[in-house]
Amino acid sequence: MQKVHDALRSFHHDVNRVQGEIWSMLDVHDKIVVDIGIGDSTMRLADLGAVVIGIDREVEVANSLARRRKVAVIVSDLLFHSFRKRIADLVVFCFTLHEINPSLHVNVLSVAREIAPLVMIVEPSLHGCRTYEEYADIWRKAMHSIGKFEDYKPVEYWMRVLERSGFEILKAKKVEWRVDIPYRVFENLIEDTIVKWKELNVEMKYITELEGLLERVKREGIRWSDIHVLLAEDKHSP
Repeated sequence: MQKVHDALRSFHHDVNRVQGEIWSMLDVHDKIVVDIGIGDSTMRLADLGAVVIGIDREVEVANSLARRRKVAVIVSDLLFHSFRKRIADLVVFCFTLHEINPSLHVNVLSVAREIAPLVMIVEPSLHGCRTYEEYADIWRKAMHSIGKFEDYKPVEYWMRVLERSGFEILKAKKVEWRVDIPYRVFENLIEDTIVKWKELNVEMKYITELEGLLERVKREGIRWSDIHVLLAEDKHSP
């Protein structure tokens, strides 16, 4: 029991360290920040003193945040919403772009460039330990089977997409995880994922693959992949 407790404590300490390293990229205090895809990043930005506008296509996700925090929310698809130019200082995509069709990445980032002169991308690495790569591959196949996306990319891809969208890279760093995910945490994550996938009518074969992976993780362990953080500026920003 003590070993489990110590593993959980070490993991949560590492979560806090990783979050700190991600958001140390830029001081957002008193900045107007548009966060694409409402979630933990939206609350973190608010905690850091930013004036946050959260954008999400899911009504329930937006309403849930609005009930908990004093954050402005917009229920919309970024590509189909009319924004005034330069309404914000920064647009953030935190674990969001891999859920968008890659053929739309340049379009999405081009819209972000109209909203703010700075953009920040936070994305998981394509590579990691063997069990992580299996986990990521199952997710990708499952989402593709229902017309969705979970496509992780190498950092070079994000750099190219930013440049094609009219941005210049200001900073780029890799944040590494130092400890494995405790089995209990990963088990709960898989249980929640299976419930969600059943609601989305994901084929049973992918759920079975996920359950099989859980057994291997119990023997071999699993660690999240590194996280790529990029900050870029509009090339033509005064």
